[in-house]
Amino acid sequence: YNQYAHARICSLLRKGAEDGVHFEAGSSFERLHHRSELGLIIKLLEFPKLVYKCASEYEPHLLTQFMSDVSTAFHRFYTDCRVIDETDMPLTQARLGLCLATRTVLANGFSILGVAAPERM
Repeated sequence: YNQYAHARICSLLRKGAEDGVHFEAGSSFERLHHRSELGLIIKLLEFPKLVYKCASEYEPHLLTQFMSDVSTAFHRFYTDCRVIDETDMPLTQARLGLCLATRTVLANGFSILGVAAPERM
């Protein structure tokens, strides 16, 4: 489930690149207002503190649960929000940025756990 979320994000980023749409540093996240977008953002922001807690309290299982929560939040976002919208490039760039941030968190979590982060499934 978690690896599938990572692979789906990689696919979205490839599709964006094929369509000539890329997330650019400085793109505004202010366009992200949907409940699913905000829920995913809030979940991603928990990652640094969670990693610290896992390490300091010797509770690696918390990371596996967090990864599942991130994947669930991403799938909700993916279902609720059209990521690549040719009619609204600023929103598309912001959503691709959110996808990129999610991919980064998932990949880092997989790395900590020693699990592969597939780009295709």
